[in-house]
Amino acid sequence: MTVLDIMSSRIMPMLQQIERERQHHGNETCHWIDFVVALVFFFTKGCDSAADWARALDDADPALNLPKIPRSTLSSKFYDFDPKLLHQVINGLLMQIFPKNPDLAFIGQLNAVDGSFFTVIGGIFNRTKREWSSQVKLQLNLNVNCMLPVDFISDYATSDERAAFLRMTERGVTYVVDRAYMAFYVLRQIIEREAFIVMRVYESVVFTIIESFPVTLPTHMHQQWTNVRDSLVRSNNKDAEGLVFRLVECTIGDVTYRLMTNRFDLTTYHILLIYAYRWQIELMFRFLKQTLGCKRVITQSPRGIETFFAGMLLTALLEAYFKVDCLALEGHVAPNMSQSMDDTANVTMPHDVALETTEAHCARTVPAHTPQSRTYRQTQPEYRQASPRKVQTSTDTERPTIKVDVAVFMDELNQKTALFWKIPKQWIETLRDCMYRPFTPEIVSKLNKRALVYICGP
Repeated sequence: MTVLDIMSSRIMPMLQQIERERQHHGNETCHWIDFVVALVFFFTKGCDSAADWARALDDADPALNLPKIPRSTLSSKFYDFDPKLLHQVINGLLMQIFPKNPDLAFIGQLNAVDGSFFTVIGGIFNRTKREWSSQVKLQLNLNVNCMLPVDFISDYATSDERAAFLRMTERGVTYVVDRAYMAFYVLRQIIEREAFIVMRVYESVVFTIIESFPVTLPTHMHQQWTNVRDSLVRSNNKDAEGLVFRLVECTIGDVTYRLMTNRFDLTTYHILLIYAYRWQIELMFRFLKQTLGCKRVITQSPRGIETFFAGMLLTALLEAYFKVDCLALEGHVAPNMSQSMDDTANVTMPHDVALETTEAHCARTVPAHTPQSRTYRQTQPEYRQASPRKVQTSTDTERPTIKVDVAVFMDELNQKTALFWKIPKQWIETLRDCMYRPFTPEIVSKLNKRALVYICGP
């Protein structure tokens, strides 16, 4: 089996079942399952147009056994197939075990929601405003505990992002959003749905303090975060009538952050930490556009665009699971995965390859600073000692990481999530180079080397 076969094997039973049960349309020249396989190849390969996609399928190594689909058929299938079928596959994949960031265990499920614009090749006609637009908006719901996208809504660039956010909320989940989503009716609906939120508030909003809470911060954070306040407040805004909530404020450099929340069980520091983790959804968009290469949407209808984004996120999920599987085969296991990953049957690869990898390949001598056969938490301090990092500030004046203190703090959070929850560009490039090759211990080692270099340095 090839590398691409192994990566896709987690979803193949689902694809086959859906293909058997779905409603077929007349004389289909391309079945849905073949289109999905081709779509995963499109994103894994890094194609940037329908023409490039068709050529890549035609020129693909025979070992991949990919369907040969003409460009016109590829384009039409975005319209023909129901995107709900891909949503079924994504939901089924998300039910499979994936490591969670132990640093967030005390918070419960934490999701970040935000939107980003994607360019549509050929443009899209906005039926509401009766005008053409060159962009579409992707509203993404990211499970921060696992760093996995769990839901999305694609819509016109001028669509209501607050309405999209509320459509994706679930009971018991804590959501972290930026101030673009700030509205008292949003807070009210979150409370009514028995969910939770940490939401940045505009500086112009006036509050009345009911009670001041003691500020709880680690000692060293007082040097970076100043003017920290934690209060029970209400607002005279007519939309906030009857609402009492918590307001946490702090200043970093010359920027003040005001965070509104209905979580009263956490410390001041925890509320600020939750908002800091909101940055991970910005990094997810950067991954999708820069690392995965999905800068442009190659279809124009709303139905086709939803299918495009579903295929993009499905591929990102497959790569995340595949990276964790490869790491586990060489003993790099997240702390909350140690028991579930002990059995190689949980790793999607043939038994004989798994056996050879775990018994023979893992016995090789490895550098002392790698986490061979140890858990993430045990090895994190060694990573930092082995490879001191020079943190760079952002050049974008709109980003909070333009401040050194913010950049350092964000980098510390990123380093904690890098091994199991981030996919570096070098790893993606290696996957693309090797996807037609047989899946062997040497391939596992090659991919893991790219993952560990991202943590430890060369």
